[in-house]
Amino acid sequence: MKIGIIGSESSHAEAFGGILRGMGHDAVIDDSLTPTSLAAFDGVMLTARRGNLRERQAVPWIEAGVPLWIDKPFARDVAQAEAILRAAKTRGVCVTGGSACKFAPGVLSCADRVKNGAFGNVRSAMLNFPIALDSPYDGIHFYAHHLAELTLTALGYEMRAVRAFEKNGGLVCLARYDHFDAVMNFQPDARDSYITVLGTRAQTAEKLDLSSIYADGVRAFTDMIENAEEPIPHHQLMFPVTVVNAIARSYQQNIEVDL
Repeated sequence: MKIGIIGSESSHAEAFGGILRGMGHDAVIDDSLTPTSLAAFDGVMLTARRGNLRERQAVPWIEAGVPLWIDKPFARDVAQAEAILRAAKTRGVCVTGGSACKFAPGVLSCADRVKNGAFGNVRSAMLNFPIALDSPYDGIHFYAHHLAELTLTALGYEMRAVRAFEKNGGLVCLARYDHFDAVMNFQPDARDSYITVLGTRAQTAEKLDLSSIYADGVRAFTDMIENAEEPIPHHQLMFPVTVVNAIARSYQQNIEVDL
């Protein structure tokens, strides 16, 4: 396959490119690529750091019929995410992406155990990940998608409200589900990420291994191109955007925000 990568400012561009080449694919990292470029691409990965660029970058490629990986943040706001996914549905083009952290083995294992009842009834949970509230790349929207997607993948997409508090340069966010609450701990100096789930039948507390997530994300993308089948439903690409915007509103306005 020939894959274009746009967004050389991000370390993800070189990481994805190296993995693609190691898999035997041709990876072209070039921020000047457009759908009218002379070279034909089997797919394109958008890795620019600013989520507010996603719609204007993604839609022309979708309209040209090119499958996309849209890296985190999938979009800056819900309207932009809706526009991207509406274009993909209308044109019949496969898209995927978001944070590759959701492919971490410990997260997927917890997700399976939550779904199959191995924990019993979940009573509470906690996950952590770094944050940069003052990032020049749209502030909270640049990094918060990692923890939002980790939490949604592990515990389910039935999150119904968030209440966030700014503490020590980071955020502590209570994520409300119907029968339990989870703590999303966004801390700027967090060196490692952990997940804890407490249930009536079992519990776990483990450090997350993130060493294979880039390769897993690339594999999901190339499999999507090869099979013409999206690995992630559109609502699961959209919902983290909703959650992060709700978290931002919650801590800025000091209120609980329904999802």
